[in-house]
Amino acid sequence: MKKIILDNDRFQVYRQDGKLLGFEKKHVVYTGQEEVFIQEIKPDIIQSMKNGFNRINAETVFEKGDYAAIKINLGGGIHGVLSSYTDPDLVKELVIKLREIGVVPFICEADMRGHEINQELLRARGYLDFLIDMKIPFLNLSKIKQVLFKFRGIKKRISIPFALLKPNVKIISFPCPKHHWECGITVSQKNMYGAIGDYRKSRFHRKYELIDHVVAAAARIMKPDLCIVGTKQVGAGLGPHFCIPINFYRVIFGKDMLSVDKFCSEILGYPIDLVLYQKINAQNNQIDYKILPGSAKISEDVLKKIYENRIPPEEVQKDKGILWAQYFIPSSLQFKYYRYLEGILTWMNHKFYVPKGDKLVF
Repeated sequence: MKKIILDNDRFQVYRQDGKLLGFEKKHVVYTGQEEVFIQEIKPDIIQSMKNGFNRINAETVFEKGDYAAIKINLGGGIHGVLSSYTDPDLVKELVIKLREIGVVPFICEADMRGHEINQELLRARGYLDFLIDMKIPFLNLSKIKQVLFKFRGIKKRISIPFALLKPNVKIISFPCPKHHWECGITVSQKNMYGAIGDYRKSRFHRKYELIDHVVAAAARIMKPDLCIVGTKQVGAGLGPHFCIPINFYRVIFGKDMLSVDKFCSEILGYPIDLVLYQKINAQNNQIDYKILPGSAKISEDVLKKIYENRIPPEEVQKDKGILWAQYFIPSSLQFKYYRYLEGILTWMNHKFYVPKGDKLVF
């Protein structure tokens, strides 16, 4: 017997034969909320985050008693390379603001082939102490109830954490902006791919362009209600693993992931027309953005430095072919052994890539 659990204009979730199943409905992804606000990160980080939050009227996203799922980007980062993962200082201050407006925040991320998101990793990335001190829940999205989901245009069902589908859970996609050697850029939509509960998600790289379709699908169903793309340092180059840090000290706030990602693609110097997951979710709509008055400027020198260190679009297509074979290594072996490459990758980053970039100001 089929029992409907959730039903809205985007998807349905139901229980059948003891399993949670779901399917995507045909729907328009673009909301038309074009406004983005650029906030400078100053030493008084809490005030910076509050100002950006208020200027985009982010409070209107939530109702009192809502849960705010802050989806950070940790899985693809490198220890000590702040440009490769979401800055814990910014997240901590966002939590304070959310609590002030009566929202219950929690931070979340899912396992991937190279990392189990556990206390050891949270400590290495600067999260564990303030999570404990501020009593902030952390949810490993791979360790909770899953929905086997059928996306439009994708044959196999994919595990989606049930918690991110509940109507009283509002999703904040909070990545650091960086280049990605197979998808071009990582910003709001790509960050939601990391929320897929199945740690074996590297298998979606096995078919050319499948990864882009899965990224698009994950962002459609686990759709951010608020996008915050912020960092002290942009990760330029061969992200997510080899990031050249470029001082940025900006946070971009917006409510529509397509508008935010288009704006961020220009910052990252990567043509949005070549970001396939953006093209899929645009559904032939003209996507645009509008920068709100009072936004911080981004200097031409910074934009030039990012552009000079970006991954060339033609290299992305080559990298898909070059990296293809590794994804056929059994997922269980990847999960068991790839984490031990962390030390090598960390050494390579600090030896060859970090020195090419900027030093943190604060």
